[in-house]
Amino acid sequence: MAKFAFVYGILLGGCTLLAILLSGQAKSMTMYIPTIEGVLLIICGAVALNPKLRMHAMHAAASVGLLGALLGGYALLRLINKATTGGEVTAAQWTSVSGMVLLSILFVVACVQSFIAARRARESANN
Repeated sequence: MAKFAFVYGILLGGCTLLAILLSGQAKSMTMYIPTIEGVLLIICGAVALNPKLRMHAMHAAASVGLLGALLGGYALLRLINKATTGGEVTAAQWTSVSGMVLLSILFVVACVQSFIAARRARESANN
């Protein structure tokens, strides 16, 4: 599961890179929020390589992913509201926010499935 944290961290960084390429410039610091989440996931993945710390690191990574999904979802709702009320929403904003939300949700789902499988494996080993 630590490798998934690395992959999702890199993909989140790619969301920021794509948004910068679409806009032609880094207009605001909020464009880097997906990258910040990605760096945190990479750090958690690196810590999870230690078998003694794996469970705690992956729970922290799942928490980062959940926070990214919730905050990104809020930002996506704000973008939708802005677009429907006549405000201008750029392709870079859509890419950055929707990519973060989608990747965060997928990461959290993968973490929950992994946690369930690990618990079942521990229970079957104890019986």
